[in-house]
Amino acid sequence: MLNYFFFNVRLTLRAKRRGRNMIQLKKFKNRFEADSFAILLKQENIPYIIQSADAGEQRPASFSIDAAIFVSEDDYEKAKILLQE
Repeated sequence: MLNYFFFNVRLTLRAKRRGRNMIQLKKFKNRFEADSFAILLKQENIPYIIQSADAGEQRPASFSIDAAIFVSEDDYEKAKILLQE
C-alpha cells in the first residue's frame, strides 16, 4: 500500500514538473468504472492519473475500493464535458 502511495506521488510530481497541476476530476465507485472512463480520456488525448488503493487491481476486493481520476488543470474543462456526456 505504501509503495502504491509513493508511485502516485511520483506521477503527480512528474506532471507538476512539466507545468501541469493535476486536479481530481471525479471519484468513481471502483477501479473498473475509472478505467472505463479513462478510455474516453485516452481517445481525446487527455493525460490522466488513476489513484486507488487497490494495488493495481491485484487485491480481490478491487470492485469495492473507490478510485479517482486526476487530470491537468488545462484539460479539466474538456474532461468535465466528456464526463457529462
